[in-house]
Order: sequence, then structure tokens, then C-alpha cells
Amino acid sequence: MALSSAPALHSAGFQCRIVRFIARIWTVALVSLIALDTAICAPHRQRLKVNPDLITKSWDPFPVLGFFMEFCQSQLNRTGRCMSLPDCRFSRGTREGDCADGFGVCCIHEVRNNVETTVSNNSYFVQPGFPKPFTGGKNVSLTVLLPSSTCQLRLELEEFRLLPPVAGRCLNDSMRVFVNGSDSYVPELCGHNAGQHVVLHFPENEEHSLLSVSVVTPKSGFERRWSVRIVLYSCGSKKLAQPGCLQHHGSCRGSFRSFAYTEEALHFVRALNYAVCIARPSWLQAISLKIRTVSGYSPAAATRRGDAGNDDGGVGAEQECRSNFIQLPPGYDSRRGLAAPVRICGGNRTVILHMSVQGPLVFYIVSSDGVDQRTQFRVDYSLYPCSESSR
Repeated sequence: MALSSAPALHSAGFQCRIVRFIARIWTVALVSLIALDTAICAPHRQRLKVNPDLITKSWDPFPVLGFFMEFCQSQLNRTGRCMSLPDCRFSRGTREGDCADGFGVCCIHEVRNNVETTVSNNSYFVQPGFPKPFTGGKNVSLTVLLPSSTCQLRLELEEFRLLPPVAGRCLNDSMRVFVNGSDSYVPELCGHNAGQHVVLHFPENEEHSLLSVSVVTPKSGFERRWSVRIVLYSCGSKKLAQPGCLQHHGSCRGSFRSFAYTEEALHFVRALNYAVCIARPSWLQAISLKIRTVSGYSPAAATRRGDAGNDDGGVGAEQECRSNFIQLPPGYDSRRGLAAPVRICGGNRTVILHMSVQGPLVFYIVSSDGVDQRTQFRVDYSLYPCSESSR
């Protein structure tokens, strides 16, 4: 028995050595492939990570297994979250393209025309039948419960086209925003407002707030489009807007304009009084402004300097700048000799300023309730020195 089993044991030992040798070869090959991938491919790969500035404690009611999320651009040019396909489906999202070299999907979350229990950060409120246009004839509303840790909410109007205002009022189409069933300070919006945004502020220790957005389109036949992105900011976020700002810009270069502004026609919304803020960086030395005003009530632009004096050609500025104007942050322009505060109003003109500003970068926008004072504006700004690393 012992003699007959010896060849079998010898054969088994030889086979075991062969298996171990092959395993070592595969291990070396695998390690080499991983090293090559890390050295060559990793620098070009989109990395998945959490953006802490856009997370609230109750950011999502579902777990994300294995994928921490980063923003991605979808096939429809919308901002989504990069995650695994099972996580996207579990969170009731829609796949709109891939991300992370095909290992993740760009997941888009939409809130529909009904009452939602909670809202996920970076969700979209869109017209019925999106991306096809909506011809109107009925009202569309949305009501969502915000996480308790939400200190600010930003409504990004990535696409927004309703019927324009009539004599400064949204008499046909309109979008209104309510908080806890009451009117918010967000003005009633209509016309073309793609690229605009509004910021809502909430007390730090307040319980869950109820957000309602209502779009009224009584007349059918006109093609409406809207795609509103809902962005939530927690109380500890570094990207919070200053208190009282209806609009907030964080880049060192950008622009803002009046609501319903178009290049083709003079559209305006009257009876407004709000603040537009620009985040002030520690390195700021000066701000350059290009202010374009278009009016239907005055042939010349008017620039009011404090309580005395008009800009060249600014006849009647004293009266006009009391009710319909852009108030600039306090500063000084050595080239024009303008000491702030500076108010710009009226006329069809472009004003260029290069100012040193000591305080907050806050612009106050005031429009009167008079139908005869029709004005729209666009402001392009640049902070100096602005570089790609500081943006």
C-alpha cells in the first residue's frame, strides 16, 4: 500500500508546485497592471468624492453604496450627480449619460407636479413633458419639505421662458415662490430669465420648512420652458450668501441683469427692491464694472453722485435716481473722480468704472411702481487681480 501511494503523492506535490508558480506569475502581472493604471490613467480619470459645501445632514434619504458623489454634466446639459446605476435607480433618479470613465452614471433627480415628502439636493423642477416645450393652459405647482439643516436654498433658473411682463407686471404667465404657505421676498417672475437665480434664507435653528413653487400659465399656444435646479446649503457651508442677498455671485468674473431682460425688446418688472451680492475675496484690490442701461423714459443716462452733481449729459438725474436706479457699493474711481455711493439710472448708455471698494460688494436694485419708468440693465464685473486659481 505504501509503495503504490508514493507515485500519487509525488504527482500531487508536482501539481501543487505548478499551481503556486502560476499564481505567483498572475500576482506579479496584476500588481504590474495596477501600477501602470495608477501611473498612466489615474491622473486623467474623474475622481468621485463628496463636495462638503453642498451637503446637508439630511441630504439624501437613501444610502450610497460604494460611490461618493461628484457633480457631472448630463447629456441634456443638466447638472447631475455621479453615482452607480443601482444607487441612481434606488434614489428614483434618471440616467442621463455616464461619468467616471463609464464606471458611474450621471444621475438626474426631478421633483414632479405634486407634493413631495422631502427633496434631494440638486433636484430639478421642470415643465410637464420635459424636454419638450409646454404649451400652457394650466397651473403647475411643486411643494417639498426641506431638510432641517438647510440655511439657504438657491433656485437656479437654468432654463426659463414664460410670456413676458405687460407694463411691468406678470399679467399672463408667472412663477411665484412660497415658504411655509406665505409669500416669500422672491419677486413674481415671467418672461426670459434663463441663467438667473434667487437665494432664499432660513433661520439656523428652524424646523423643516415647506417650499412651494407655482407656475401659472392660463393661456395655451405659447411654448413655455423651465428647468429650475434646487440647490441646498447647510448652515456650515463656506458658500453661503450674505444675509439679505436675493442674488449671490462667487466667481471673480461674471454678470447679472434685470429680471426679464432681453436684447430684442424692452421688458422690465416694476416695484422691486433687492440686493445683488458678490463674494469679496481677501486679495481684492479693485473691481471693474461695465453697466449697460436701456430705458424708455429718458433720452440720456443719469448718474447720481451722492446728493450733488450729475454725470455728463445726466439731466434730471436727481429726480430719476430716487425711484429707479442701481446703487453701487461705496468706492472711488480715480479716473472719473466719482466718490460713492453712486447711483446709475435711466437712459440708453454704457458706463464703465474701475473702483477701489473697502466694504461689502452689494448692489441695490430699485424699480418704482410707475409704468412710465421702464428700465432694464446688465452689469458685467471683474475683480482684480483675478486668475484661474482664484476663481
